[in-house]
Amino acid sequence: MHHCKSYSAAFLLLLLSFIASAQDLNHNRLRAEIKRLAKLSSGKIGLSIKLLENNDTLGFNDAQHYPMQSVFKFPIAVSLLRAVDRGDISLDQKVLITKAELLKTVSALQEKYPEGNVKVSVREILTDMVTLSDNNACDILMKLLGGPKKITNDIHAIGVSGLQIKGNEADMQADWGLQYKSWSTPSAQVQLLGLIFRQAVLSKKSNDLLMRLMLSTYVAPGRIRAGLPKGTPLAHRSGTSGTNEQGLSPATNDVGIITLPDSKHLAIAIFLMDSYSDAKKRDLLIADIAKAAYDEFFPGVAQLKKYRESVLKQGTSNLKSDSDIREHYRTLVTLDSAFYHIAPDSLTRSQMANHYNSLAWYSIVTQQLDNVKNYLDQSLKFEPGYVYPQANLPLLLLLQGHYPEAEALYLKYKDQPFDKTHATYKEEFLEDFGELKKVGIVNEDIEKITRLLSSKN
Repeated sequence: MHHCKSYSAAFLLLLLSFIASAQDLNHNRLRAEIKRLAKLSSGKIGLSIKLLENNDTLGFNDAQHYPMQSVFKFPIAVSLLRAVDRGDISLDQKVLITKAELLKTVSALQEKYPEGNVKVSVREILTDMVTLSDNNACDILMKLLGGPKKITNDIHAIGVSGLQIKGNEADMQADWGLQYKSWSTPSAQVQLLGLIFRQAVLSKKSNDLLMRLMLSTYVAPGRIRAGLPKGTPLAHRSGTSGTNEQGLSPATNDVGIITLPDSKHLAIAIFLMDSYSDAKKRDLLIADIAKAAYDEFFPGVAQLKKYRESVLKQGTSNLKSDSDIREHYRTLVTLDSAFYHIAPDSLTRSQMANHYNSLAWYSIVTQQLDNVKNYLDQSLKFEPGYVYPQANLPLLLLLQGHYPEAEALYLKYKDQPFDKTHATYKEEFLEDFGELKKVGIVNEDIEKITRLLSSKN
């Protein structure tokens, strides 16, 4: 079960209103900071920022066409998954990759299959392109999709017109000037991020896959990610050009969606064009802009601490449904994650374990099982040996149809001591079944395990 106190919906709304009132609604402070940072760069900075829940938007030098470099792997991924949704391509179909296609560049495919002449699934190629910025994977998928023009037209067809793709990675490496012809405005990237966030152009399955891949991308960690509190969720795609003999770097970019501690989402695209600064300074400039944006839209550590302390004092009594309570815990674990990097003490760890387990329980109760295993793992990560997530794991397996695995865990734990309120796990298991029955979750497997636990053998 759960066992954790929380705050009321009314109090949360009041507190969020308080925090919002402290913000500069015209973002004058942020604009001034961006202008200050732009003056420190030796190139041209362009950016677009949008709070996706209310479309609060800020732009800077947004009309310029900035070379995308590997940022274009984001729209390529969108175009590929649109083809998957249409049935034109399958993620499980195999693509024959020749040795000639595995150029010596940034490429996990080339490292895994140096001799080529191997069939690789579209899913693996897509994963390497998005998460590892694999240039060969990119060119293979562009060929599969019919080339740059078809991909550009496909993205224009969903209403994102402020970008153009004119060549693949190999083409750009062969022709220095071509990178300027594969361009985007910052706002076009933010527009595309918004469409993915709202699940407006892909099926849920494809949309979820793309978000998982972008959340798993850790290329260019010194850019947007470096400007955020450690552990802040970031779904992103970066892009980086080479540097010529004169020290000119045409493109240092990063675009993505930041999840704020209040569970809102900030889409951000930052492009630095034609800079003569070294790589570390270019990355730091983007990180500083990301930090300024984060601080603007979620104002500060002191407010976070006050916010979290307040919500921990409240209860769930005013929440009307189990779904509301689940959403409450989703918000709370996001706050926890941000706060833990400020105060990584044993109390915070214990609270996080409790909150993740509560989120897992209410996800089970509301039959939203997709991420329950992850929530239980997080709970045990912060408090190894915690009995409640261990009691919830066999229940999850049971509800997912994995009866043999669930039965084995029930038998393993049933006679082991539990806590002060339940002498053994068996008492907790049976109580959980009773709670599920109250909300209409009853099936044959639960009845079988109930009989098994209730027998004297």
